[in-house]
Amino acid sequence: NDWKIGLPGDHQRINAELAVALCNALTNNIQGFSRPTPSPTQPSLEEALEQAFWPGRCQSVAVPYNAGRTINVRCDGAHTAQSLASGLEWFRAVSGHDDGLRRPRFLVFNCSH
Repeated sequence: NDWKIGLPGDHQRINAELAVALCNALTNNIQGFSRPTPSPTQPSLEEALEQAFWPGRCQSVAVPYNAGRTINVRCDGAHTAQSLASGLEWFRAVSGHDDGLRRPRFLVFNCSH
C-alpha cells in the first residue's frame, strides 16, 4: 500500500508491513474479536504508522553552530549485521554520500548486543 511510514529507511516499510500482516493474522484467528473503529482520539493504523518515531533510529538532528549555521548529525544503531547494512544504506542516502561532493558527514552510531 501507499501509507507513509514515520520511520525512515526502506527496511522500516518492510518492518511495518510485517507488523500489520501479523496483527491481521492474529486478530483474524481470535474467536469473538472485533476490531475497534478509530475515533477522533484514537488514531487509525495508517495515522499511527505515519506518526511513528523512534529517537536515535535513522534520525537526523540539525545541530546549530557558528552564527546560525547547522550541521546535520545522523543517528542510528543496530544489533545485527542486517540492521547495520540497512542503517548504512539509509545514511548513504540521506547524507549525500554518492553526490560526488567532498564534505564532512556525521554519524553517531550505537551497536547494541
